[in-house]
Amino acid sequence: MANDILVLADHIGGQLSDATLELVGKDDSIRQYRLGPHTPQLRQQDLELLHKLWLQLANNPEFSGLHHYHVISLALKGLAQELESARRSELMAELVNEVNELHEAKKQ
Repeated sequence: MANDILVLADHIGGQLSDATLELVGKDDSIRQYRLGPHTPQLRQQDLELLHKLWLQLANNPEFSGLHHYHVISLALKGLAQELESARRSELMAELVNEVNELHEAKKQ
């Protein structure tokens, strides 16, 4: 549902940089979704991988000013290129597996 709202907002030219969608369930549970560009929540395993990669790269004196966001930027640019390559189907399958693992973990 949150994705549908983002697509709708893009179509109507809305700015959602500080908007939060709050959904209240029948059981009074509350789920919040930040809309528009925002800092994503990362899983602990993703933070650990990011930091491990940063440490490997930061050991090189050439990268003395390296920040974690540099590593993320490089990874995102690489993913963007690969999604336009012959590997797109393979990457999409990996993404489906990643999303399914998340849903399975939430069920437990």
